[in-house]
Amino acid sequence: ACLLSSARTGLCAAIAIDLLSRGRNNIVIIGAGRVGYYAAFYAAQLGEVGSISIIDNDHDRAVNMAALLSQQIPAVRFTALGDYQQARDADVLVLATTSTEPICSPHDTNANLTISLGADTDYQRELDPAWATVADIFVDTLDCARFGDLNSWREAGLIDTSRLTD
Repeated sequence: ACLLSSARTGLCAAIAIDLLSRGRNNIVIIGAGRVGYYAAFYAAQLGEVGSISIIDNDHDRAVNMAALLSQQIPAVRFTALGDYQQARDADVLVLATTSTEPICSPHDTNANLTISLGADTDYQRELDPAWATVADIFVDTLDCARFGDLNSWREAGLIDTSRLTD
């Protein structure tokens, strides 16, 4: 069940990239777990993707994931990056972490699309609350607003969930 859930979440990220990004030549994925892997795997299949870089707190895990994906999809260049600063100029930034603290603010990236996949429980956070006032927010289901960053922003009065788009 976890594998199927991770694959579904990765596919949702690829669909969002396909429908919402203005460019996707350079994708950065933060998180080298199952969800990050599937997000990279499906995004690489979209076309118009030149490189996908992976960042993880466990750098060896990111290196191993990049190597595996390079074997599976040789048409896309996969690399492991050392830190978040190297993600600044990505076209698309995908967060697939288990972080309990925000790791990305609008000032941290120039990406035309930022996707948060990991903040889907009550205690997880990936996005700084500043995103609530500067970004268009899309969700795969309206139920998402009951968890993670969106729920904390709703409780703080930063977003009106009746205006979310799914």
